[in-house]
Amino acid sequence: MQGYLDALPSGIHEALRGVMYEALRASPPTPIVFNWEAAYDYGLHITQTPDTVMTPGVISITLRGRYPDDDHPLSEAMAEFARSRAKAKSSGKRSKPAKRKASTKS
Repeated sequence: MQGYLDALPSGIHEALRGVMYEALRASPPTPIVFNWEAAYDYGLHITQTPDTVMTPGVISITLRGRYPDDDHPLSEAMAEFARSRAKAKSSGKRSKPAKRKASTKS
């Protein structure tokens, strides 16, 4: 499970961290219910019910994403692209911008 959570995008990590921080900071702490749905891309849905006289409020977090051992179809291509960008940055070579013709409109 830890490997799956580590693979989530950083924005989702921060959103989860913020929700958990606020839930624990509340007095009394707000319970959190976690759900997971299969999806092509990562997603996050958060709902919160307020406290009532009869029941305490609860935060419901639904994570959406691929099955934990199902690689993204483009994962190899994305990794290759990231390696080529890192290599270009480390070589220090910068490509020159394309030259443009001057506009005749003013």
